Amino acid sequence: VVGVLSCFMRKYSGQALGEFSSAGSFASEILTGIKTIASLRAEGWASERYAGHVEKAQRYSVLTIFCGKLASGLMGLLFYLIYTFAFAFGTTQAADNIDKSNEYISPFACWGITLSGYQRPVDCGITGSEVMVCIYGVILCAQFFALMNPGLNAINLGRIAAVEVFGTIERAPPIDGCNDNKGEKLGKDFQENIEFKNVVFAYPSRPNDIIFTNFNLSIEAGSAVALVGPSGSGKSSLSRLLLRLYDPIGGHIL
Repeated sequence: VVGVLSCFMRKYSGQALGEFSSAGSFASEILTGIKTIASLRAEGWASERYAGHVEKAQRYSVLTIFCGKLASGLMGLLFYLIYTFAFAFGTTQAADNIDKSNEYISPFACWGITLSGYQRPVDCGITGSEVMVCIYGVILCAQFFALMNPGLNAINLGRIAAVEVFGTIERAPPIDGCNDNKGEKLGKDFQENIEFKNVVFAYPSRPNDIIFTNFNLSIEAGSAVALVGPSGSGKSSLSRLLLRLYDPIGGHIL
């Protein structure tokens, strides 16, 4: 049960870190272009979007803490259940051993120890001191296992960070700028229209944040076009697509 809760803790913790990162990046972009945001009267939109990231991060953080405390509570419950069972069963065994008239034999005799050179039925009764040794041995083992929880949380956080790091390192980009393929060099007299046709685009680092959905734009040769919009609306993304720093997910750029 604790292992399952640890998996949920790792999942929710990663989602919370992702939302915090998105909120920080968005706030940085907004503050950088605060004049543009103010001129477009988009303060409300920026505030709502930032609040959305923060609320999601808060919800995932609460779920992470809830799973952690639930795991601690279950461990405490099991601890006291084992404690109760050990005392009930151990004291019964010790009381039964006191009432017996035959001589006491150590529990190690239950392992088939030969006594006085011959085999005889073994009395497996125990004493109160042995009950306490067994109980506190179990308690100390459980306590030391519980002390592993902070270290396991640190390992989980490291694994979450390692997923993003190694995912970035091992990701094979669809555009390989190091190959030997060379494109066609356009002359100075080249004139053609530029057309974005049903373009769908999202950055590889944020595949769930769609920048363009069925975007269409036609720019005639020799004309000047101004792109106006709030921060994060996709102005810079259009120039990056034109330079083919990225490829669209769907649609065509002609």
